[in-house]
Amino acid sequence: RQSHLLQGAGCPDWLAWLSSFLLVIAEVALINLILMLVLFGCVQSNIFRAVLEDKGILQALKDENSLRGRDLPEPNCCRDTGHQILFLLARLPLLLVTLPLHAIPVLGQVAWVLLNGWLYSWELENEFMVMSRQLHSCNGQMRFVCNRWG
Repeated sequence: RQSHLLQGAGCPDWLAWLSSFLLVIAEVALINLILMLVLFGCVQSNIFRAVLEDKGILQALKDENSLRGRDLPEPNCCRDTGHQILFLLARLPLLLVTLPLHAIPVLGQVAWVLLNGWLYSWELENEFMVMSRQLHSCNGQMRFVCNRWG
């Protein structure tokens, strides 16, 4: 179907077929990425907690929070999925908008990795900020992250 649209737009047959083949692969990869991130956010959270527990950090966080008179937040699949969707909605447009940076040799790749890596590292540390600092909102986390940028 995509190749017919491309042919109708004036593309040669071989280019329309090749382009539609690559577009289908990209579409499938994008759908897989979205499903993986959304559906397995809860699993990622459980793995994160298991690692913290194995290293003894989870107990230290529980002790620190109990000294402050607070409980450590319990795992919550709905919250984890919501955070995954929110970060996905931020990361996908950033990935697409910064894609032209690859046209600039070396500096473009470095800039792309810095911009996208900053958001991805925030996503990975999101649950830890909830545990250690009680920063549940993206606004509070954004201030925390921006204050420590660089």
